[in-house]
Amino acid sequence: MNFKEAEDAFKRIKAKYERGEIGFEEFKARVKELMVRDGEGNIWMIGVKSGKWYVKTPEGWKLKEPPGEETLPIQHIFEEEGEEEEKEEKFEAAVTEERVEKPTSPVSSELEAMEREYILRGFSPVSVALFLGGLGILLGVVIGAFAEALVPKLLAAAGLNFPGLGTLWKAFIYSLMTGAAFFFLFFALGFLFTLVVNLILEIFGGIKLYLS
Repeated sequence: MNFKEAEDAFKRIKAKYERGEIGFEEFKARVKELMVRDGEGNIWMIGVKSGKWYVKTPEGWKLKEPPGEETLPIQHIFEEEGEEEEKEEKFEAAVTEERVEKPTSPVSSELEAMEREYILRGFSPVSVALFLGGLGILLGVVIGAFAEALVPKLLAAAGLNFPGLGTLWKAFIYSLMTGAAFFFLFFALGFLFTLVVNLILEIFGGIKLYLS
């Protein structure tokens, strides 16, 4: 496998991962297989997150542009996690010809900064409904405070003009009434809306989120 073939394979694997066809562990394992050895015997590997090339040195993996030359065949360089330490020591001795501090592969090092994948499959209908209900209270209180100035005829027709009360008391009563009404209205709408959203997410398998 040469550099161009490895890059093309990486793009195909990453596309499958982004479409959700493979999980992260399989994505990481496949990227580990895309190692290349150049004509001088240097080991190269593509970073999981960056998609850039890293060359293995005695000090560890270094970001570097690959050479434009023919490459030599190479087998798997890193054993899967959980393999014996002895195998890794043999590999280190074969590649560096001396025992140095075990370098971290770009796959492992980039896991520190790699986005964590989460799948959003739904919302809590009660939580969303309460949140929107709270917004409804605020909106209702504001509207109720100015109800007498905005819709005096409507209040009179409904028998809610309260002729014996002052303006502040009326505003207070209207705020309580509209606040309560808007709370129940927004609560019901939020609950129903969340049920519909959850149904859609269930049908399409959720939404993928990536958090750094």
